[in-house]
Formats: sequence, structure tokens, C-alpha cells
Amino acid sequence: WCALAFALRWSLRKSEIKEVITVDATCVVVERGRRRPEQRYEFQRAWVQLRWREPRFRGYSGSPELRSHGKQVVLGEFLPETERKKLMQELGRILKNQ
Repeated sequence: WCALAFALRWSLRKSEIKEVITVDATCVVVERGRRRPEQRYEFQRAWVQLRWREPRFRGYSGSPELRSHGKQVVLGEFLPETERKKLMQELGRILKNQ
């Protein structure tokens, strides 16, 4: 029963994660955290690449990834696969419209 309580608490904490992606004329910023941004990733819009990151293990699904100059961040890890694909499409559309 302790393992179940731990699993439920872990699941609840994962569901509290928020990810905010801001795109302006020069920058793409990803902020991630629970109540406030705990991590921040900033990319120059002119150089950022949006790619689909294939899963490391069979049976798992891929995720969108932003990368530039050796930095990378995987997006939407807490989303179901269908939502990650929508995120990839929408963010790709936004990045193409300069």
C-alpha cells in the first residue's frame, strides 16, 4: 500500500508541472516548473530547430525537441502522444511565420 501511495503522489506531482513556451521575433523561451518557473531555456529564433525526438525504448512515443548550438530541451513530456504531435505541428507553424 505504501508503494501505491508513492505512485499516486508521484503521479500528482508530475501532473502539476507547467510548461510555457514563448515565441517572439528574436527568441524562443521555454519555462518549466510547478508554481513558478524552475527551469528556463532560451534559444535564438533564427537558429532554433524543432525536431521530433524518437523514443529511446521500443513501446514509448517520441516528443518534440527544440535544439540550437548544443542546447536542447524536450517539450511536453507529460502530455499524451496525440497532444505532443499537435504541439509539434502548432509550434512548427508558429516558428515558420516570421
